[in-house]
Amino acid sequence: MIVELLEVVEFISLIRKNIYNITVFILETIFLVLAYKYSIINATIIIIISSCCTLIPDIAFPSQIGYIWISFGIIGYSRQLLLNIITWLIATGSWSLYFMTTTQHDWSVTGLITLSGTYIGAAIIGYAISEHNRVREMEIIINQRQKEEMQYKRLMRDMALASRLHDYVTQGLSSIIIETCNLTDDHTLPEYVSKKVQIIASTSRDTLRRVRRIIDVLDGTSDQFNDELYEDNASVVNIIRLSTESGDAFLHSFDIAGSSIMHSDCKAIMKNVNKEAVNEIIALLNQIYTNILTHADASMGQYLVTVTVNEREVIIYQSNSTFRTMVKNEAGKGLILHAKKIQALQGDIHTSCGDGIWILYARIPFAIKNTNDSNDIANDKSFTNPE
Repeated sequence: MIVELLEVVEFISLIRKNIYNITVFILETIFLVLAYKYSIINATIIIIISSCCTLIPDIAFPSQIGYIWISFGIIGYSRQLLLNIITWLIATGSWSLYFMTTTQHDWSVTGLITLSGTYIGAAIIGYAISEHNRVREMEIIINQRQKEEMQYKRLMRDMALASRLHDYVTQGLSSIIIETCNLTDDHTLPEYVSKKVQIIASTSRDTLRRVRRIIDVLDGTSDQFNDELYEDNASVVNIIRLSTESGDAFLHSFDIAGSSIMHSDCKAIMKNVNKEAVNEIIALLNQIYTNILTHADASMGQYLVTVTVNEREVIIYQSNSTFRTMVKNEAGKGLILHAKKIQALQGDIHTSCGDGIWILYARIPFAIKNTNDSNDIANDKSFTNPE
């Protein structure tokens, strides 16, 4: 656009304005505008028009020299070396013919050589810009390939770790299952001990089943990693309630006192919500009950899990007494992994531990269109992200 404006100023400043000058100016302007879409063809046409018009009397010299420089630069940018040479020969030849056949001119041989040299310079500048852009594109491609190689190596590492994890877990759980089955056949055991052994055996078998299901997904033999396949018409509240009831039964089997309370007026069904968010809600609840089993000090009080479900999100509040050294020395990575997933779902999770009391707050949107509604508890500065 700047070039066109400058050429308009140049044309207006010319003393000799006739039909030839006006026609050449309009044609070269049109073809330069078209060069933004069809660059090589129109740049070549501009140079040919300029060269041909050189031999026509009464056309002001130079014939829109800025257009010619831009045209040579466009052809150079397109890396068309042969076309650059041909157009340069045409332009230089036309001026040489004009110089040899016309006696009334103010140009010297040195001036014409300098003019031809500017054409070469314009082409070189275009080529240099093209080369610079090509180098940048190559750097982007190289960086992308390096990232892909890193991702591939990380994937291979994860596959190896998954295989090793499978070997370790299956070996340990299989040993537990075999030993507990042997103990179950021992009728001399007290009844309460036999019941505990059955719980251990059942839990081990269920855990082994889940681990194998995850491994099946990782090695490509299955594409379903959720423990349950929920029907589209299944109630979200019922699914969450079953999870809390299962968690309570799990903890009560280990004589850990406490309860889970649900508050809900939600009538949402699975086909109308984000299934990934619902799966994360269930997974977080399972993690919460596991943490209570692992870290809660049952002798200091009961645990409490409160779940509030509305039409858009689930709010989970958990509290229980805990060992004072738990956060520093025994905290695992389960909540850290869940925190990343919840944040990806535009939710919040915060934890706090003080005076032997562990508190967890989580907000997980499950509506298909998430909202950014704030929550007073979520903004409480006493809560911190789990570490």
